[in-house]
Amino acid sequence: MIFIRSTTSFALWLCLFFTGSSSAYTEQQDTSPQTLRGNWFYHWGDLPLDTASNQWQYQQAEWTKTEFPENIPGRQGENIVWVKIDLQSGNWRDPYLFINSVDLTFEAFQNHQKIHQFGTIDHLGNSSFEGWPWHILELPDNYAQHTLYFRISSDYPQKGLSGDATIGNRFDLLDKIYNTGLTGLFLIIFIVLVGIISTVMGIIKKDKAVAVSTGALSFNLAIMMFSENELSQVILFEPLFWRYIAAFSYFLIPAFLSIIILAWLKEKTPLAARIVLAATLIFNLGVASLSTLTSFNFVNAYPYFDVFFIILVLTLLTGCTKQFYQHGITGSLMTFGILTLFISLLLDMLSAHGFIPWIGHAGQWGLALFTLASLIIYLVQDWQQQIALNTLTHQLESKVLMRTAELQSSQKKLEKLAQEDYLTSLLNRRAFTERAVNEVAMAIRHQRPIS
Repeated sequence: MIFIRSTTSFALWLCLFFTGSSSAYTEQQDTSPQTLRGNWFYHWGDLPLDTASNQWQYQQAEWTKTEFPENIPGRQGENIVWVKIDLQSGNWRDPYLFINSVDLTFEAFQNHQKIHQFGTIDHLGNSSFEGWPWHILELPDNYAQHTLYFRISSDYPQKGLSGDATIGNRFDLLDKIYNTGLTGLFLIIFIVLVGIISTVMGIIKKDKAVAVSTGALSFNLAIMMFSENELSQVILFEPLFWRYIAAFSYFLIPAFLSIIILAWLKEKTPLAARIVLAATLIFNLGVASLSTLTSFNFVNAYPYFDVFFIILVLTLLTGCTKQFYQHGITGSLMTFGILTLFISLLLDMLSAHGFIPWIGHAGQWGLALFTLASLIIYLVQDWQQQIALNTLTHQLESKVLMRTAELQSSQKKLEKLAQEDYLTSLLNRRAFTERAVNEVAMAIRHQRPIS
């Protein structure tokens, strides 16, 4: 398919080159996906519904213009917000609308016809959380002639669309989604491989506690990243299932960090790591219990945990700085890994809550760098052990040579004491006998007299 598209583009370029026409080129450019910004409107609360025709009365509402309906301001307790946009016509043969995410469930209408629905919204405007998947909406042929409306329901603190909204050919939009997913998948495979290597190296070096905890964190990060990856939705369309996995994998990150630090600094475990571990486990147990036993939705714990996560990681860094400093380069690498993980997830939080422009998968790079830092720590430790082993070998060789020289000197002294008189330093009877035996042997051999 890529070859066919490339060949077609090359033939089109040749045609333009020889004819000098630019109209075909302009049309080709117009088929590229376009991000929708600057022409959005929103209205808080439900619109009037004509019971006779069962149609929403769009004109009987006051609409407020916005650049993009992400984390829409002005909410006063409403569970429903309406969003609309007038889509411009284009040269798309198979027009679709891609939305990165919606908070939380929604219905899409065009020309009073429902063209898409995610989740169920009751007559009171309430709905249950169904996950955070990406959406791709098929647009009718006359989409440019009618305004597109979204009816969004949510009890989540943020409400509206998240990320980007893009219009284009279905193939181009899916191609972009799959390419983004494959990039994330490569990072996931990288994290898994590094986690396996780190675990094996730790076990070989008989540092089982650190190895197992590091491997467990790597696998936890890989599971979290895959559950948020675009391709997980293609493999199994169960957004709520993937969100459960992503949420609790994310909530457990400080606990895994604490376990690694406790195993790594086992000679003098820092109090901060024990506190963070206990606090994280209590938080997860509380969220799981409330989600199971009450009407509380675990997704509403995200904003609280984001603040909690910042406090926990900063507590780890400040409480363990002294011990990290004492470990030299390995301590610096551990600090770098935790800081990288913290900054990347912080950017992801700020992006998700609308404080900064949308950054897709910002946290994944931090997770990959943290895993890489964990592997480098093992490699540095191995390098340091090799240096120490070589130094010890040279020291032992020097000591062996020194002791050998001392033994040879002692042997000569003993031989001298055995052959000389202690008082006069003259050769004694033992020395005379040894030399006489040699002289007699030489005389016999060469047949010469002895006198």
